[in-house]
Amino acid sequence: MAKVCFTAVAAMGRNYGPFDENITLEFSKVITNIGHAYDPTSGIFTVKDAGYYYFSFSYQAPKTHMSGLSLAKNNSAIVKTFDHSKPGSQYCDNGGNSTILKLSAGDRVSVQLPAQCCVHAYEDVTTFSGFLIAGE
Repeated sequence: MAKVCFTAVAAMGRNYGPFDENITLEFSKVITNIGHAYDPTSGIFTVKDAGYYYFSFSYQAPKTHMSGLSLAKNNSAIVKTFDHSKPGSQYCDNGGNSTILKLSAGDRVSVQLPAQCCVHAYEDVTTFSGFLIAGE
């Protein structure tokens, strides 16, 4: 079985979003990328070997905007996390989610920033990770 795992961080040095449409979030600071299936310039993990994969993502965001992320397989949302900007004592929102997916070679997995949402893309608080659990 091939060794495939990665962790990357959104490192734009500022808040990212909100935008008028969903966009693929680029996690440009790569911590680990064994198998080189994650592309930090596009934010897309491309499956080379069919199998079962585990993915997780987390974020921190300012309370001034809605926040959230979605994990997408071939541009279709699989799991999501959101928080609406509500006044309160907290300065930041935090969220995350994870999933196990059966994937085929060529499938593409990414994290989407939904329209009108914002996340922190600095200080290593917004992350995307994945690894191969078992081959097909």
